[in-house]
Amino acid sequence: MYRLGKKPARPVEDSTAPFSNYFTVEPDLNVDVPTRFGNLDIFNTLDWGVLGNNDVGDCVPAGFCHQIRMWRLLAYNEQIPFTDQSTEGVYSALTGWKADDPNTDTGCDVQDAAAYWRDTGVVDAAGAVHRIAGFVHVASTVEMVAAAAFIFGSCGIGIQVPAYAMDQFTSGMPWSVADPNAAIVGGHYVPVVGRNSSGNLLVVTWGRLQALTPEFFNSYCDEAYAFLSDADWLKLNRSPRGFDADLLLRDLGLIKTV
Repeated sequence: MYRLGKKPARPVEDSTAPFSNYFTVEPDLNVDVPTRFGNLDIFNTLDWGVLGNNDVGDCVPAGFCHQIRMWRLLAYNEQIPFTDQSTEGVYSALTGWKADDPNTDTGCDVQDAAAYWRDTGVVDAAGAVHRIAGFVHVASTVEMVAAAAFIFGSCGIGIQVPAYAMDQFTSGMPWSVADPNAAIVGGHYVPVVGRNSSGNLLVVTWGRLQALTPEFFNSYCDEAYAFLSDADWLKLNRSPRGFDADLLLRDLGLIKTV
């Protein structure tokens, strides 16, 4: 059984800057976000782990753990340990969830969880604390989310899940719009980590990669955020034309204006 656990999207807080402040696509600008990107050879063989999201609605902290693991593996070749128990511990700290009280399994607000990740940090199974330097709101369009995922290594999105999506997942099929009138069974948080040659976004959920079509994204995505793991990620990753990394780092207080 797979669980969801994202609370409904709400208006973005005034303190959360939009990604469009730092990335613009002009008509005469050749923005080099690849059609296909992501380290798929690694991602397809990585044991992501379900991280408790088959038992409780901890999809938001589970997604954060997937993002941390991917960043550290690609940037530093470090294997960060996350387990069901450690991820559920983060969920408990975020929401007050108690294993012996099903009524406390109420899911997460993504903005509140992102602020917790920034201010307090996500603890792994070895007790190490992982924080982000900050996060920005991303417009819910395929191209802006793809650009954010390419620049930051991942982009966390919230989706409203139609009932048929569970069958598509268990059958190994991409998420695509099968019935526009299907009932929504809940909200879910997944990190976008790439895009394949078919133009489908690739997300991590329930222990593996899952493709979703642009049409599915347009129909069901209700929020998106890019997270800056640390200043080193932007130095290690190629930044496409049109992205002002220095302005973002200054706004986050990671570099000083000279």
